[in-house]
Amino acid sequence: MKHAFTTQRTRVLAITLLIALIVSACAPNDLDITPSPTFTPEPTATPLPTATPEGFEAEVNANEAVIEALIELLPNTIPAGAAQWNRDYSRGEDGIASVPGLTNGVGQRMYYSEQTGGQMNISFVVFDSEEDAIANYERIQGIRPVLSTGESDDTFPEPNLFGASNQGSYGIIQIDNYFIEVFIELFSSTGGNPLKPVSRSAVRFFEDNREAFEGGGD
Repeated sequence: MKHAFTTQRTRVLAITLLIALIVSACAPNDLDITPSPTFTPEPTATPLPTATPEGFEAEVNANEAVIEALIELLPNTIPAGAAQWNRDYSRGEDGIASVPGLTNGVGQRMYYSEQTGGQMNISFVVFDSEEDAIANYERIQGIRPVLSTGESDDTFPEPNLFGASNQGSYGIIQIDNYFIEVFIELFSSTGGNPLKPVSRSAVRFFEDNREAFEGGGD
């Protein structure tokens, strides 16, 4: 009986040894598993900005170009009746300011004053279309209370409207896709209201220089 037990024990040991040998043979030589280092791409130099080609010009809005040319041509002194109105560099940016509240248009306002203390400004606006200019004409007519009782003048391009009050005098004129507004803020009563004379000078300037500021005079 003892012999049989010894034989069985020997078989168990032999099988155990065989399994250990098999496992040992299949196991990797180095069981110390360490994570692979994360790949970090080599830093690359930031590309230099592309040089602007010689002779390149940024695209300019056509309306802006027209208004800039118009303002460049506008005289610094405007005669109106007995008064000489000179560009007022103390207001706006060197006497010029952008016209606010426009839709599909670009405009500039030029400030003037005269030696007796009078002050006024003239606005020129160019729109994408005649319909846009008409819409602006009607908008301004609605927000200037003095124009509600204003009158048109058939010696000016039509439509036009002029109105005067103690708060100032306004004249508005639409010509094709352009809009002109004259605002007389203060004036000497001894010389009479200069609204019509100044407006006439503004229209004369526009008509005489239109070809030049639209680019046809290059």
